[in-house]
Amino acid sequence: MTSQPHVVTPTGMITGAWSNNHTVRRFYSIPYANFSGEFDDAELRTANGDVDASTPSPDAVALTVATPADAHDHDDLPVIVFIHGGSFETGSHDDPRHDATANVQAGCVQVNIGYRKKLPGFARFNNDAPGHYRGVHDCLLALEWIQRNIESFGGDPTNVTLAGQSAGANLVLWLCRPDHYRGGFRRAIAMSPASPREPIEARTSTLRMAMQVPLTRRRLAELPQKKLDRGYQRFKYLHINDVALGPDLRELGELADVPLWVSTTHDEFHHHPLAATDSKPWVRSVPGSKALFKKTARDLQLSRNFDAWMEGVLALDPYRPMGRLLTDALIGRWAASAITKATGPVWLSEYYRSTAGAVQHSSDIAYLFGVSDGDNDSASEHAGRRRLHEALLSFARTGNPGFDSYSTTGRTWRLDFGTGQAIMAESRIPRLAEYFPTESRGQ
Repeated sequence: MTSQPHVVTPTGMITGAWSNNHTVRRFYSIPYANFSGEFDDAELRTANGDVDASTPSPDAVALTVATPADAHDHDDLPVIVFIHGGSFETGSHDDPRHDATANVQAGCVQVNIGYRKKLPGFARFNNDAPGHYRGVHDCLLALEWIQRNIESFGGDPTNVTLAGQSAGANLVLWLCRPDHYRGGFRRAIAMSPASPREPIEARTSTLRMAMQVPLTRRRLAELPQKKLDRGYQRFKYLHINDVALGPDLRELGELADVPLWVSTTHDEFHHHPLAATDSKPWVRSVPGSKALFKKTARDLQLSRNFDAWMEGVLALDPYRPMGRLLTDALIGRWAASAITKATGPVWLSEYYRSTAGAVQHSSDIAYLFGVSDGDNDSASEHAGRRRLHEALLSFARTGNPGFDSYSTTGRTWRLDFGTGQAIMAESRIPRLAEYFPTESRGQ
């Protein structure tokens, strides 16, 4: 083999790097968009010339492609595309938790997308179209780049599965909106979708106050980086208990007719500092605590049928009701919203662990991608990891993850990461739409 792999694409020749004993070719941080300023809308990069993609640039607005060593042009391998999370302000397309090795060795092509974050990606301006965010548009351009170029890496542009986690799942769902969907993917996976709770009007108002300048592209672009960073930190503090940036998933509307797999973890925020309690069922044992808890629930927009919600939670987890509230308010409600707004077939899954240790927010990413925890993986834990990764491969190859859909059964696939065993069971996720608002004012 040559010292470095290369692929000739419609945009030019791209040189990558070998990995995994020359079984995987990786093309790191390929630029896919042009933009004149960091607050300007991007355009698709249609000509790159020769690109050195042999080393990663984790913070770049770019994408990384991993493909089998023996893949050839037009091999039509399934393509898995991943959008990372990070509250719209952190995260990278080079995160080892979604490493492509297992998918590539199973005969798929994987693409990880990087996009603009923080204010360059998600500040809204007066002349922005409704529902438009530069970070979302970046991802849309990345999907268009994939459609034009992925055949050169051995991938099938007609068989693309788009996945994302947390803020990345929000972006996946936003790309499923009819005004954004352009056919760049055939099916979608939304893992633990997250969203701001405050409407965009309120967040734009506090951003203007925090930045202390008119909220325009030109004025933000003129600010020295230190002033921009300080203003952003002030803005974040004003939304300290919320996701400060990003699309409001209450504004999704009806989604395009795309097969959708929605997943959550059983204990998204089980060990959040606010969820720490002693060993007693504190909501029932401390004077006045129920009233305080109810106020916290209202602040988190649990605005309907509180007593019914509380009864169900105390039956499920009497020792950590605050952890359950945070899980429902920050993640579960948005999963419920996605289910209700889907028009195509829907699969629903939940991950838990019957043995020691909670399955918390983001801990399922490595399982989905078959990324081993090395010596920490017990045989039973490895079975859970293998089971979820096999479901991903099945979904990417056939459009069916290998378990019954929520659309046909009204049930969820509950996978035990501790044993690898799975059952179809009733889910409380859809009922969360009874407790939390699902609609908001316009974007």
